[in-house]
Amino acid sequence: VGRRMLPLHAAILSGVSSDTIQVLVDAFPASCAIPCVDVDGTQRLPLELALGSAANVDVLRLLCRAYKQAICLPLSTRSDYPFPLHAALAHGCDVAVIAELLSTDVEKHIRGATTHRLGVATGMYHSTTKRGAEIAQVSDMQGRLPLHISLHCRAKAESIRLIMQAYPEAVKVFDSSGMLPVHIALGNG
Repeated sequence: VGRRMLPLHAAILSGVSSDTIQVLVDAFPASCAIPCVDVDGTQRLPLELALGSAANVDVLRLLCRAYKQAICLPLSTRSDYPFPLHAALAHGCDVAVIAELLSTDVEKHIRGATTHRLGVATGMYHSTTKRGAEIAQVSDMQGRLPLHISLHCRAKAESIRLIMQAYPEAVKVFDSSGMLPVHIALGNG
């Protein structure tokens, strides 16, 4: 079985214009929430495809806005980064994309059932809001926060400023190598 992809996936991987991506999203909005399935079974959402293929800022912003939940969903196991924010910083994305990822609030609705002690099912509905800025507090597998990644990858000063505003305490957090963000910054000159 080969790769399974929608026209949106193919367009992103081909590097088409944001206007073309907009036409595809308008025609089938749900495509933003449907992953491309690679030959090895890896599933990647359109936002992850765009981050990995160096899509332009307009395409990334469009995908962020079309399916906000993707901002707070973990990336595939193929990715070196846990969330889109981490990948965006590592790939040197435009400051506008970093701002979009940090400023978007995602509302999650959780439905479930609980069972009363007498065996009667009762309904449960819970709604939470996850802020994009909360992802600034999540480390990758090397214990690096987005601040560590942004400094290591020499992100633009404005991107680093946005990360620090989202999680000021990050300056005090060591990565798994025992490095503080300041050590990384000094090492990069």
